[in-house]
Order: sequence, then structure tokens, then C-alpha cells
Amino acid sequence: MPGLSFAIDALYAAGWWPVQGHGCVQAPDGRWFPEQDEVMRCFAEAGITPTLRQHGTGRVHELTWDSPRTGRQRVLAGSPEEATIYGFACLCRHLPADSFMPA
Repeated sequence: MPGLSFAIDALYAAGWWPVQGHGCVQAPDGRWFPEQDEVMRCFAEAGITPTLRQHGTGRVHELTWDSPRTGRQRVLAGSPEEATIYGFACLCRHLPADSFMPA
């Protein structure tokens, strides 16, 4: 299962870029990504309420949401952080940049 690095790759590829002072944390590889609260704020501003669930022994985490533009979406990852970041990357690909990039 892809890890945090994969999720951050997807996020950067979707057009997200860190802005100093806007709820970011640094990954072990030195790249920045948004904190979970920041991600959930962006989902809420898009009118979307994601659900994060843990499956089985806790080794699989699922983030699901319903989008008016793309329908039911789901990502699976090895940790809640990975699922949230990868889900946010998916969301960013379908939103105008000014809706997920802080001013």
C-alpha cells in the first residue's frame, strides 16, 4: 500500500503547494503537507464531509466522501494521515486552485 510519500507526491502533482503559517507539517523527507485540520477545513469549504474509518486490525484506513462533481470517492491507505492527504490530493484535482491554496 502506498505510503505518506506517495500521498504527498499526489498532493503536489494536484497543484497544492505549502504556504508558510498555514497549518503545515514536515514529512520525514523534508517536504511540507497540510495538517489534518487544514485538510478537513478545505473539504468543509467545498461543502463535503469526509468520513475516515479504520478497517480490521487498523492496518487499513479509508477516507470516503461524496462530491457533487465526481460522485462517491474513496481512498485506502496505511494510516489516517496518509488517507487524509491522498484524499485531499484527489479533491484538489477537481477544485479551482484558489479554493485550496491559502491567500
